[in-house]
Amino acid sequence: FGSYEIFPRKESDVLSSVPVLISEFRPNPPGPDPTEDSFEISGLPNADFSGFLLVIEGDNSSTPGVVDEIEVIDGTFDANGILVATVGNLENPAHTYVLVQNFTGALGDDLDTDDDGVPDNTGNVTLVYDALGVPDQPGDILYGSALGGVDLVFAGDDDATGDSDHEPTLVFRSGSTGIWIQVLPDGAFTEAGPTEPVGPAFLGGANPGTSTFGAVNPVYEEVPTPSPSAAPSFSEAPAETHTIAEIQAVPADAGSGDNDCYPSPLVGVTVATTGIITSLWDNGLTIQQGGFGVWCFTSDDPLSIAFVELGDEVRITGDVTEFFGLTQITVATINVLSKGNFVNPTPVTTGQLGDSCNAVGERFEGVLVALGNVTLLSEPNDFDEITISDGTGETQLDDQLLDTDGVLEDLFGTPLTGVTSVSLTGVVQYAFGSFELNVRNESDVIALTSVADIQAIGDVGASPDCYPSPLVGNVVVVIGVITAVFDNGFTMQTDDAGLFCFTDDEHYSLDFVQEGDLARVRGEVLEFFGLTELTNVDEVVVFSSDNDLTPIDLMTGDIGTSCNLGGETYEGRLVRFQNVQIISEPNQFGEITIDDGSGPTQLEDGLLETEGHLVDILGADFVNETLALVTGVLRFGFGSYEIFPRNETDVLAQGSGGSGGSGSDSDDGLSTAATAGIAVGVIVGVAIIAGIIYVAFFGGAGAAYNKGPSYEQAVAYDA
Repeated sequence: FGSYEIFPRKESDVLSSVPVLISEFRPNPPGPDPTEDSFEISGLPNADFSGFLLVIEGDNSSTPGVVDEIEVIDGTFDANGILVATVGNLENPAHTYVLVQNFTGALGDDLDTDDDGVPDNTGNVTLVYDALGVPDQPGDILYGSALGGVDLVFAGDDDATGDSDHEPTLVFRSGSTGIWIQVLPDGAFTEAGPTEPVGPAFLGGANPGTSTFGAVNPVYEEVPTPSPSAAPSFSEAPAETHTIAEIQAVPADAGSGDNDCYPSPLVGVTVATTGIITSLWDNGLTIQQGGFGVWCFTSDDPLSIAFVELGDEVRITGDVTEFFGLTQITVATINVLSKGNFVNPTPVTTGQLGDSCNAVGERFEGVLVALGNVTLLSEPNDFDEITISDGTGETQLDDQLLDTDGVLEDLFGTPLTGVTSVSLTGVVQYAFGSFELNVRNESDVIALTSVADIQAIGDVGASPDCYPSPLVGNVVVVIGVITAVFDNGFTMQTDDAGLFCFTDDEHYSLDFVQEGDLARVRGEVLEFFGLTELTNVDEVVVFSSDNDLTPIDLMTGDIGTSCNLGGETYEGRLVRFQNVQIISEPNQFGEITIDDGSGPTQLEDGLLETEGHLVDILGADFVNETLALVTGVLRFGFGSYEIFPRNETDVLAQGSGGSGGSGSDSDDGLSTAATAGIAVGVIVGVAIIAGIIYVAFFGGAGAAYNKGPSYEQAVAYDA
């Protein structure tokens, strides 16, 4: 797509947007050295962690760069994102304390072979989370900054004086800015050393010399913050740490004020919270934490937030207020914690947002959401709001961040009323008595392409093509119901067409999608040896689950065994055959020829271990046996259309074939089906799979027998 891209190889290559950091430890505790001590780190609340602490020599008169100590750090971060590990007595400074994901080396390894302060032998180190260099005299060789962390500036007396207060007894990060505080017997200093002594600025009267293992560290506010603050501080009260979910908790009623709409239970409280920026406005921004978001008002000066970007993870302090029904934080300070983070939009319906104050819409206030297939129901009103609906109810599309109607007119022309096949992403705000969607940029406004347009049939093309798509090479966005999930992609379909989407699970996890999901997918149209597919898929948004998956009843001859117009019509769709005879053993590719008398086609084993299943239900000699029903998705491969059954219930034996039941009048399954009120027709298949009897019915109430099995063809009963 015209850009260089990074492809993570495995889960450990993609880490949480909440950084794992060293938080507090005692380099040289007062008194005799303990046999073991506490070591505190911070990270994602309630997440598990496993890593190593390396203690690297820094005394320039010794062997700098040598690994003097290795400690295992593992456990689970608590609700405040704090993990306290028990370690052995840490080597006293001068040392650099390095938190890493993995270390395959050994004690005594030299990470700085030429002693120049730059590690040059780190092949045994995997992913440095944080590092802190702690000196005990000027001129020590420290590796914190070289490894992406911090080196403390020496703040004690030189050894030459004979004083013993030259090593910090405690070091910790300030709870607000993350800046390091080093505590010595004669005072506390920041990481900058003697030029920045720590006075009585710890809010709440905290003593900087007292360890706080397992609790939020004291907050030091006299030190300049790493990034500019967005507005002057308005309160001397200490901020209470709250999640966005707590700030946006929906109360039992909508409130009694004229402009209330489910006000926050924390109105009037000075809070501190963290989140990832999902939208930037002239006078504020929205941040999101998990599935919850909140609007943050800064000032009417856009320059007040010129230093932040979309995707920044920030820590914000300020008062919780209500502005005409909109819950907001009136910002005092903003600090950037990390950059380049990504938030997936939350799928919603227009009916959930609504066009007035409502509890469901309130749940999505401040959240980045995605709408599926919407229709524009109006032209812009006097406030440039457009009424939209996806069939579940109406809501408003606003233009606070984008000239929305101009973008829509460029895409669809005029008038806008009645335009369909629009998918939208944006943040939800409450204004003028209604929840509204605010799209952020042109890429948030999507003109959907129909699967039928991608699969439009033209010329057969030259081999290996087989009726290539007229949209090959185009980047498109489609919506459809997922019918089958493969190791490297999935098939999806609409009422009139189907399509394979290649994702390459090594690069794009499919753990979150399943059959029956209604999903929005973005990718590039490609012909892969005759199979029309989407490739380079970079977005999959699931809108709903358990959608109807009714297969199309066909004859095997409709599909055939080579490139043909009939088979192309159903490529990518969920289809079903009945009363098919098995013609062959599996070939070297696991393909089995089947025929219902209309002509042969191929039965594939890409999803179901088909041969093994046939042996289970028909016995080892299954050639010439008849299957009552074969259901699966249709794909083109190796010069032929093939049906891919998804599971064992997609392939059912005929009557008493194999290990299935007899289907006699005395069969308990039949009587149970009748008394349960199921649309019963003629039993055409019975199979026992994992102790469950599956009965296939042909016909059904009101269905002509020549139309094939009813949708309720596979019904499970206790065996």
